[in-house]
Amino acid sequence: MNTGPVLVIGEIVTDIIARVSDPIAVASDTRAKITLRPGGAGGNVAAWMAELGASISLVAAIGEDASGRALEEELLARGVKPRLVRRPGSSSGSVLVLVDHVGERTMLTDAANGDLTTGDIPAGVFDECAHLHLSGYVLLDRRTRSFGVEALASARAAGLTTSVDPASAALITEVGPKEFLRLTEGVDVVLPAYDEGRELASSKDVEVILSRLGESYGEVAMTLGPEGAIWVGSGGERLTQPAQIAEEVVDLVGAGDAFVAGWLTAGAAGETPGDQLESGCRAGTQAVTAVGAWPPRS
Repeated sequence: MNTGPVLVIGEIVTDIIARVSDPIAVASDTRAKITLRPGGAGGNVAAWMAELGASISLVAAIGEDASGRALEEELLARGVKPRLVRRPGSSSGSVLVLVDHVGERTMLTDAANGDLTTGDIPAGVFDECAHLHLSGYVLLDRRTRSFGVEALASARAAGLTTSVDPASAALITEVGPKEFLRLTEGVDVVLPAYDEGRELASSKDVEVILSRLGESYGEVAMTLGPEGAIWVGSGGERLTQPAQIAEEVVDLVGAGDAFVAGWLTAGAAGETPGDQLESGCRAGTQAVTAVGAWPPRS
């Protein structure tokens, strides 16, 4: 990927995180610890990249409400350059994140990106950046799909390298793996979790996944949960990185986005794929030690 400032296009929302210590009593009551945190795949990646020292801008939609103002202030406090889109009378997005008694998360999403258009990308922003990272949620939502495709094409035309995080195995299944691969044709780097890679390649075999994704993308950097991560380059080069052990796993929210941020930050600084893998795994490990998808405030 090109070295230099990075532009992220994605979502920024308020995460309503409900953590339970006992199995959920369906159709009854379960005690939970509920917290509010900034989130959204785009916001998560941008916040972690800023924490890791990258020069980062974020294009996302927010509402004309208190939540939107709070999210913008949080971005500024973190060192992210916000390029936020507001629609009159709109509300900011939110996600209900349920973290169960074994640490797994389930998300119910009400995002605010539904009416983004190509005109919402600030003039000249591609001239300021060297790389575009697009959240896969933009492509998995039919309302913003054409916007995402046009953003990728415009970035490439401006000389930027590009990356995509496939975002959601369930939504890939809904849209169709072949369609997602078609929409992301020409992307330089794909950054899936194993579950997303499995859906895209229609195989559970890691070797098959890497081979099939390698046919569509220049590079593949895939997380493998507790087994770490693996990278395959355009010439078939391969590197693996073992997972780092967290002292305490609080929740898994945002761990994948932190990996993406670590990978991109190292790449933007001109580091090697091995360094990028290590940086991604290190950030992912840090992410699971605290509540929420953004790094804790210093």
